Amino acid sequence: MIELRQAALDALQETEAQQKLRLIAAFPAPETTSFTLNTTSQLLFVGTLPGRPTKPELLNPLKVPRRSLVTREGRAALIHALAHIEFNAINLALDAIWRFPNL
Repeated sequence: MIELRQAALDALQETEAQQKLRLIAAFPAPETTSFTLNTTSQLLFVGTLPGRPTKPELLNPLKVPRRSLVTREGRAALIHALAHIEFNAINLALDAIWRFPNL
């Protein structure tokens, strides 16, 4: 049986995107009883949160070239930006699960 807070922290710390997705996919559905929730344990993390891959290098958004949405590259850049926003939303949800056990 999975302990939900520890599983969230493990996924949040993961640096490899594919492994992070596998860890998240292993979460049980909320309507099941196949998980436990320990609200009293003090969970510790090693490293930085959230876990990020070493490549590609993160750039300041002001240093990324602007692209028009009428071009293929511009539309691809927009989809890429949306993927980053969604990835950050996943990390935020994982952070809330492990950090705030009584919500």
